[in-house]
Amino acid sequence: MKKISVLFIGVAFCLNVQAQNNKVTSAKMHLDEFNTHGDSTELSAAVEAINDAAVNDKTKDEPKMYLYRGEVYLRYFSVRLNALVKKVILSQPANDMKAISKATGQAYTQIDTNSICIAANSFIKVLQLGSKDYYADEAKEQPNLPTCLIHVQNKALQEYNATRYASALSLYKKAITIFQLLNITDSTYKENIEMAANSASSAGNTAEALVWYQKMMDLKFGGAIPYHSIAIMYLKQKDSAKAWDYNEKGRAMYPDNIELIIFETNFYLIRHDYAKAEGNLMLSINKLEQSPDRDKNKVVLSSLYSNLGNIYDHRANPRDDKGNDLPKPANFEELFAKADSNYAKALEITPDNFDVLYVMGALYFNRAVPITKQANDLPLNATDKYNKLMAQAKECFLKAQPYLEKANKIKPDDAANNNALMQVYANTGQNDKIEALKAKK
Repeated sequence: MKKISVLFIGVAFCLNVQAQNNKVTSAKMHLDEFNTHGDSTELSAAVEAINDAAVNDKTKDEPKMYLYRGEVYLRYFSVRLNALVKKVILSQPANDMKAISKATGQAYTQIDTNSICIAANSFIKVLQLGSKDYYADEAKEQPNLPTCLIHVQNKALQEYNATRYASALSLYKKAITIFQLLNITDSTYKENIEMAANSASSAGNTAEALVWYQKMMDLKFGGAIPYHSIAIMYLKQKDSAKAWDYNEKGRAMYPDNIELIIFETNFYLIRHDYAKAEGNLMLSINKLEQSPDRDKNKVVLSSLYSNLGNIYDHRANPRDDKGNDLPKPANFEELFAKADSNYAKALEITPDNFDVLYVMGALYFNRAVPITKQANDLPLNATDKYNKLMAQAKECFLKAQPYLEKANKIKPDDAANNNALMQVYANTGQNDKIEALKAKK
């Protein structure tokens, strides 16, 4: 009886193993049937069978199970993705390539990451279990891991564009793993590393971002981008010391990079180190003016001219830490002219720039105010000198007027600009315009 009992148990064990192996084979058969006839019930049966095999102790670590699991879930993901694409296309006015491209992007945004991640992880597991056998070779062949890579990258990009940065980072890391397993180290691989770094940075994951930006540096990919990106990241965290450190490391490697120069210049401006800031601004302006991409960088170029004008403005009109006016420098006229010239160049590039319009108006307004004060401090019998000074002040106020008026049209509720404009009208006898400006409020 004991022998019979042992024999019976042995038979049951063999049957159980065979049943689970049949689950693996069954999943493949259902998948092949679906691929041939398109019966959705066959695909559902394939998913169910491979799910059973994936949790069974006898088959859960088999390369064959992982290969078929990858194939089943890749097909499952593709079918669901295509259904979403068709649904979006049907809602579009035209069935052209642009509509299809847009629909595909929307479909990747809507679809979840679960099935494609299961597929990718399954193929990856096949390679981890045995990198030089039949199943590993199959995992690396089309449409398996290479197709997974395309889907993972597309999904990662949509997650990034949707500002789901943590999800994007996870997907880009998976894509990078696939690139490495497929021994692909081309520019697309490096671009995925950059996107992983950007995703981590945008997600606030500094440690992870540093890993990937450092990888970019090791690969010498992106030039100054990783240095500048790390500097920006630390600046957002209010760690100016580390921001400065990485920017200067980048400047040592890429001394002509415009982004690094501008970043450095902003530090000089914050520290009121106007001499160094002036040199950097002039260098940046010359580079952009001579660049074939000048027109693409109009806003940046305008900002550079405006900042350079601001430096000359500050030097022409120095103030102490409390904001009180200090004596004008001996070369006031020269500095004033340079401020005026650079502000004007900024406005040539961006004529509707409120900030530049305001500072240009303020430049002349601030010149008029001390002249008016000087005139009012004269004795009553100094009529000729008084009239001469007031004429000079009026001329400056009138030069400020068109800039402040245009700024007012752009931002009619700006208090500082309105106050300056009101004083211009008051000092030039334009009472009708004072009333009109008051009526706007």
